[in-house]
Amino acid sequence: MFPSISTTFQYLAWQKLYETEKPFKLFVDLPAHVSDQRRTNLEFRSKDAEDIIDVRGYEASFSLDIHGFQFIKHTTSVEDFHDLTEVQEKYFKEVAEIIRDNVEDVERVVIFDWRLRTSMNEDEYMKGRVNLSNRSEAILPAVYPHIGTSSPRLQFGPQEELVIGAQIKRLRAPSAE
Repeated sequence: MFPSISTTFQYLAWQKLYETEKPFKLFVDLPAHVSDQRRTNLEFRSKDAEDIIDVRGYEASFSLDIHGFQFIKHTTSVEDFHDLTEVQEKYFKEVAEIIRDNVEDVERVVIFDWRLRTSMNEDEYMKGRVNLSNRSEAILPAVYPHIGTSSPRLQFGPQEELVIGAQIKRLRAPSAE
């Protein structure tokens, strides 16, 4: 059995207005002449407590075909994840190779989206410029919910991770072994 803790999360609550308006949160000030001064239309609700499992040390217990994810250790040749060209020329190739090496019968791998996430808080982030069209600039963190604010990982300054969206086309479905 894996070690775990129990906690509650906030989830986006469905609102009827989402039928005609996308959920949003603005991180910039609106000009005074804009009639709708809402900076968000998000509403969150807590659900029952959920068990969060610590899989450190058990990474090999998970496989993509059975669990929908797996852990793979990799050392990248990328030196600067803020360098768009370096990420696209080096890291995309590395990710495609990792997928081909770990997923059976891959015909093609297409990297269709990526974002650099950082552990800086919203106030720190907002001191900088916001350019959502530049994928090499950081987006707000998802680190705290994943590893907790007391993690030793956060004691060494801001953390970053690259989030990759990839489409994998297989020649055949995985075996049902």
